[in-house]
Amino acid sequence: MKTKDAVIECPACGSKNVEQEKKETTVCVPYGTEKKLSETSFKCLECKTTFEDDISLDEAIKTVLELSKKESVKNILNYFSENRMNFAGMERALELPQRTISRWKTEGAVDASALALLRMIRTFPWLIEVADSKYDRNISDTICFKYIADIFLQLRDREVSRSGVGIHSDGRNTLVLRY
Repeated sequence: MKTKDAVIECPACGSKNVEQEKKETTVCVPYGTEKKLSETSFKCLECKTTFEDDISLDEAIKTVLELSKKESVKNILNYFSENRMNFAGMERALELPQRTISRWKTEGAVDASALALLRMIRTFPWLIEVADSKYDRNISDTICFKYIADIFLQLRDREVSRSGVGIHSDGRNTLVLRY
C-alpha cells in the first residue's frame, strides 16, 4: 500500500499487501476541551498483523495535546476572571512578576510549570490564600480545614456524590462520612 508516496510494508512479514484502517478517538488535558484524533493503523492481509505508523501518530497526538493545553490555559484564566479572582493579587501572593498572568492570558501558551501552577490554583483556589499568608502553617491548616468543612456541608444529606462519598446527619449534630 502507498501513503503519501511511501510504500507501507508489514513489519512482520514484509508484505506490501496492507490495508489502512482509521479510527477516531478523543484526547483531552485537565480543563481543556476534547480534541478529535484520527488514528491510522494498518493491517497486513497476508499475516493479519496490525501495526501503526508510530512517528506520524506521535506527532498528531503531540499537536492535539498542545491545542488542548492552550485551550485549558484559556479556560482556567477565564474561570478566574468570571469568578472575580484578581490577577494582580494572585501575582503578589505567588510572588510572580507583574502582569505575568495577563501575559499568559494574552499569549495562551505557557510552559509546563506555569500550566501545573494554573491547574493547582483552579483545582484548589484556596491555595492563593495560603500563599497570601506566606505559607504560615497555622493559617494554612485553618484555610484547608475551612475548605474541607465547606465540602462536607455541600455534600451533607446527599446520598452519594459522583466520587462515591456521601455525608448525612446521624441525628446528634454529627456528620457521618460514607464512602
